[in-house]
Amino acid sequence: MLKCSEGANDLFAWRDLLAKKLNQRGFHELFKPIKKIGKGNFASVYLVIKHEDAKKYAVKAFSKEGTFSEEKGKESLINEL
Repeated sequence: MLKCSEGANDLFAWRDLLAKKLNQRGFHELFKPIKKIGKGNFASVYLVIKHEDAKKYAVKAFSKEGTFSEEKGKESLINEL
């Protein structure tokens, strides 16, 4: 597992690996939120239904404000990913 201290190149590598799993734009066109099923310091987990096939998923949504307002928020987010 990569650590925060390994540098920006590793951060870009993580981004590339996760790009197909992370969905920041068009969320509501793809999914319908049903209810919040969990909450942490800077993220909430929602039960959603995918419009395309009606399958249920759990989606974790991170708060940019919450993440970057904490002293080690960026590191915590990277560790969470």
